[in-house]
Amino acid sequence: MAGKLFMYSGEQQQFVERGYGILKINESHDPSDWDRLQARL
Repeated sequence: MAGKLFMYSGEQQQFVERGYGILKINESHDPSDWDRLQARL
């Protein structure tokens, strides 16, 4: 999954990464994951 993210570019890549990050947050419920996602935005 992570490898496919690099196939996208620009805004589409940001959208995919953001969506994937949110999925990871929902699975783990780990505040540190949310902090990392916010740092990347």
